Amino acid sequence: MTYGDEISRIDETKYNVSGTVGEDKISGKVELKNAAEDYLNAGSYVLTFTKDENTSSNYKVQVTDGSLTVEKLAVTVIANDVAAGYGETAPEEKWTATVSPAIKEGMAKVNYTVNPVTKTDVGTYDITITPGTNDNYILTRENGKFTISQKVITLTVDNAEKVYGDPDPTFTAKTNDETVKATD
Repeated sequence: MTYGDEISRIDETKYNVSGTVGEDKISGKVELKNAAEDYLNAGSYVLTFTKDENTSSNYKVQVTDGSLTVEKLAVTVIANDVAAGYGETAPEEKWTATVSPAIKEGMAKVNYTVNPVTKTDVGTYDITITPGTNDNYILTRENGKFTISQKVITLTVDNAEKVYGDPDPTFTAKTNDETVKATD
């Protein structure tokens, strides 16, 4: 059994023991001790047999308990890709991850941290995941990508006129509605 599997109601199943003498009966049920939650945490649990009241008193029933082992659920935490333009900052809510398979309602939260990238130059960088404490999960991590794209600047050079012999005019250009002046 793996964490997240539904618990079958093993304690509702009746059992009859064969090999008794005549009409004698030994019956009862197998019970899972200490299983109050919908989902059992990873670990070991005791299975025991409890005899019914109508079990013959001619028998001394010696029970050797069994065990149920709940294994950790393997999950993958995938950092979601983020993109920004040069000079822009990626909003904090963009630094997220997806857990696969999806965790059912009522199950423990998968603990991890998405590590935001602090690079500012154009390029592609890994977004990493740091696992937290996860008693019920085996965590595999997949990096995402943070891509910083070049900032596009459209520069329009203004037309200029000059009459022969006159001093050179001031050359100008516009970008992003700003005027850019020529410099030496």
